[in-house]
Amino acid sequence: MVQLAIAGLLAAAAGAGLYLYVAVSPPGLSGDESERIAAIHMMAVERPRGAGKVLADAAENDPSAAVRAVAVGALVHFLEPEFRPAVVKCTDDENARVRAVAAGTLGRYGDAEAADVLAEMVSDDDEEQVVLAALDALADCKAPMAIVALLEAAAKGLSDKVRMVAMRSLLRKYDGKVPDGVEPSKQRRWRDLLQRWRRFDQIKDAYAAADVELIDRPGDIIGPDRHPERRD
Repeated sequence: MVQLAIAGLLAAAAGAGLYLYVAVSPPGLSGDESERIAAIHMMAVERPRGAGKVLADAAENDPSAAVRAVAVGALVHFLEPEFRPAVVKCTDDENARVRAVAAGTLGRYGDAEAADVLAEMVSDDDEEQVVLAALDALADCKAPMAIVALLEAAAKGLSDKVRMVAMRSLLRKYDGKVPDGVEPSKQRRWRDLLQRWRRFDQIKDAYAAADVELIDRPGDIIGPDRHPERRD
């Protein structure tokens, strides 16, 4: 009864009730789905002591996929190492929405470990929304594998949308953008764009650091190369 009463206070956005709730019931949330989601939103805003543990537990164990998704999304405000396993676990959740949200949170860690998991999601997940979320998150990762995964997806992604998002995420790392009129459906121009990016030293260095072979396709260049300085 105490937990239900406190959950009601949370749903009504009572900040004092939130702190009491965390102190009384750190293992998890109570109330119906909407009340649990309201509590999570409040924790993300107020960030009371112990909230990260409650959110991690909800992200991993709540029976509602909607609650798990909101919880792992809220963990973006709690990027301490102790909560990272919960985020990683959510990247393998049975629900695609949870996996997609988890990809966004994991990308905020921005390191090699995050890039490896996100790259695996790009190559292995069957749901386009998850792949797109992972590609977007890879733009925040500085590890060489992030660059490799993005360029490979831009070349081999299962749909035009995936290939475009991959290229946009890659170019975002260099404050660039896809040229007007260039899109995956225009295959010759798209292959030309891919090959020109393969010639960047930063790209070559990333492939070497990730120990992945870079397949050079000089024949894909259309017309004269206007940037010979990017060659070896």
